[in-house]
Amino acid sequence: MVRKGRWKLLFDLFGRGELYDVERDPGELVNRFDDPALAPIRLEMVEELLAWTIRTEDDLPGARYLPKRADRNWYAHYR
Repeated sequence: MVRKGRWKLLFDLFGRGELYDVERDPGELVNRFDDPALAPIRLEMVEELLAWTIRTEDDLPGARYLPKRADRNWYAHYR
């Protein structure tokens, strides 16, 4: 999710999105994501969100990053 001025965008990994004008629609009841008139705003917001995602991506290789586990997995019993 990213909010910029009066616009709020939610976007997931499957390409589904929601775009709201929070000034005119504070309850976020009207999804304007597919509105052709708002395509430039949608593009700007998606670019902003993707840039933030890239900036905050974990650059540690997955093969070297293993979560620590307690001996005998005692934690799993207390969840």
